[in-house]
Amino acid sequence: MIKHKYDIYTLDLQNYCQTNINKNYLYHIKDLKNYYKDIDSIFNNLKKDYEKIYLYGHSTGSLISSLYCYDGFYREKITGLILNSPFFDFNECFIKNIILKNLIYYIGVYNPTFQIIKENENKINNNSIDILKRFYFEPEYKLCHEGPVTAGWIKTIIDYQKFIKDNNLDIKIPILCLYSSKNVINNNSIEKGDDILNINDISKYVDNLGKNVTEAIIVNAVHDVFTSDKKPLDFAIKILLEWLDKN
Repeated sequence: MIKHKYDIYTLDLQNYCQTNINKNYLYHIKDLKNYYKDIDSIFNNLKKDYEKIYLYGHSTGSLISSLYCYDGFYREKITGLILNSPFFDFNECFIKNIILKNLIYYIGVYNPTFQIIKENENKINNNSIDILKRFYFEPEYKLCHEGPVTAGWIKTIIDYQKFIKDNNLDIKIPILCLYSSKNVINNNSIEKGDDILNINDISKYVDNLGKNVTEAIIVNAVHDVFTSDKKPLDFAIKILLEWLDKN
């Protein structure tokens, strides 16, 4: 992006850095709108006046970015929204969805910090290890094992996913949504796809954001499209740059 003369500002969301927090509460948040002040800080610290500003998010970051473009303080300054496999629903079977959206949800109401999943360093995330080999990531920000999940985090995710599902947000700015062409259970050397979210949920709910949505379906892309193998990665970058040129 530097080659194409785009400055990039990255955001350290509260409770995301492993070195600055009790690991039991890593990622924990009671309300996704608490992240708005983190996004506000970017606008407050821009080094110069920009003609165009684009907000980008991946997965949960896409959910947060979508909400911010709807009612964030600086939303009028944002030229376009870029979503990478947005987290608009949990990818669980019928029974697990009932448990998640009823039992665990109400645990989150009464005991937000209750841990549903504890951090497990023995449960290795091979995708994260592969990403660390191929790209530079600060290890404190990229877990290579299963991280903790609190009931309060699940509750707030469900609340805002439901808000997007139930409403037409009518975001006026152009939106680019990139995601994989298929789902897989696990990525391997032969078959690649999104092994985290259901691509049908992404396609179904992204139109609730506004009328100016461009969906880019990337063959053989993984959940984080921009960490895919070279061919789908190059194609995703091409789509992104062409969209930026038009918007």
